[in-house]
Amino acid sequence: MGSFYPCLVPRQRKEFPSVAWPDRTYEALDHPLSGDVLNCIPPGPALYLRASYQRGVAVESPGQNRLSTAEIESFKSDGFLGPYPMMSPAEMADLTPEIEAVLATTPSGHQKSWHNRHLDCRLIFDLASSPAIVDRMASLYGPDLLLWRTSFFVKDPGAKRIPWHQDFNYWPLEPPVIVSAWIAIDPATVENSCLQILPGSHRKVIPHIKAGEEMIFDEMGDDRYYDPDRAVNLEMAPGEFILFNERTLHHSHPNQSDRRRIALAVRVILPFVSVLKWDSPDHLLHLLAGSDRMGFNRMGDPPVAGDRAIADEKELA
Repeated sequence: MGSFYPCLVPRQRKEFPSVAWPDRTYEALDHPLSGDVLNCIPPGPALYLRASYQRGVAVESPGQNRLSTAEIESFKSDGFLGPYPMMSPAEMADLTPEIEAVLATTPSGHQKSWHNRHLDCRLIFDLASSPAIVDRMASLYGPDLLLWRTSFFVKDPGAKRIPWHQDFNYWPLEPPVIVSAWIAIDPATVENSCLQILPGSHRKVIPHIKAGEEMIFDEMGDDRYYDPDRAVNLEMAPGEFILFNERTLHHSHPNQSDRRRIALAVRVILPFVSVLKWDSPDHLLHLLAGSDRMGFNRMGDPPVAGDRAIADEKELA
């Protein structure tokens, strides 16, 4: 399979329209959002968060993978958690040929082989909605979770560097509150450019500037505002995943090894978040947990069990 280099999304305009919320006051909450960022959230979403959290500990998720108080506090402090096991490396190895087959097709509706394949392929939806992921997200963000996007990141040998960045810089969401899971399909090691994260970097917003030609993305975090020497390597076995939020600085080096590295990124929002620009006409959100109490976004049903990507195969450039 040929190489390709998926970006988060094409560069978006930053002047998104505001969402109107009732003019009400609220108290600061003790939850995974840092205080300065929480104070920027309009009163409506803040009140919604109050209903979803108890002081100091998130409302318990219904599954068996709920996080401990110490893990929740670690997420608040560092902006990420993991790695955690979703399945064994052998189980992921059994699924990898089917994932490769998905990446070798292009869906007719949303056009990109690497992006939002949960919309047409049940396997990808099942990976994104794994209880190991959803239960932990619910421990952090409350009982109501909506699947917004999925994206594969394929770094073949020689693939370019992904620059240091905060995800929300690229995304058409208001307010930009997102939790991501990053699932290792192949082994992710230092040698084949595993993800690197800066702990605690989510507690401030980093200006983004134009990236160089040696980067995959068009924009990158301004390195005058962070210290890359504090980076943590997140090596993962196939079937493991991490969680991080929309402001956690992360990147990966060029893949200078002779081994490919595939990962699946899962983007989850809360019902009070509005999607301001949709990825394609058939782009819908799926309910992962709880209910959609707000009704702001287009919702739909996931692909039925047994669905596979149905499209003409084409060479990936």
